[in-house]
Amino acid sequence: MSWANGNGDARIVVAHEASVASVNPTDWKLYNANAQFGSGDSTGTGNFIVYKGTGSSVTVTGLTNFTNYTFDVYELNGNLMQVKFMVPPATNSGMTPVKLTSFNAHTMAKDVLLDWTTASEINNKGFNIERSVDGKKI
Repeated sequence: MSWANGNGDARIVVAHEASVASVNPTDWKLYNANAQFGSGDSTGTGNFIVYKGTGSSVTVTGLTNFTNYTFDVYELNGNLMQVKFMVPPATNSGMTPVKLTSFNAHTMAKDVLLDWTTASEINNKGFNIERSVDGKKI
């Protein structure tokens, strides 16, 4: 998988089966990663760190055929604080109503330009863009 980097010092990727609830990383905690699904540190039940670094892609191994997975990318800013910058939309069914093919964020002066493309949208009502001034509260 690959992603567009934000402006953080580094990033981590948390992977989990789509049927498992997403668990955000804890601020001020150091995590170790392993691209073998299920082998890296965990942020919570079924959530595994599959990447930690400054790059923009990872090849994850150990995935099960015919199983849906979710990958959440978090920026590491300053003193180990994790700030989520790209996360797939959540639904009650465990499946996302939008198939995202690309997502990019670019800084423009003091603003951020978001650009994305979808392959399909099923029962999608729209997109809500949220931001956090302090990296913790939306």
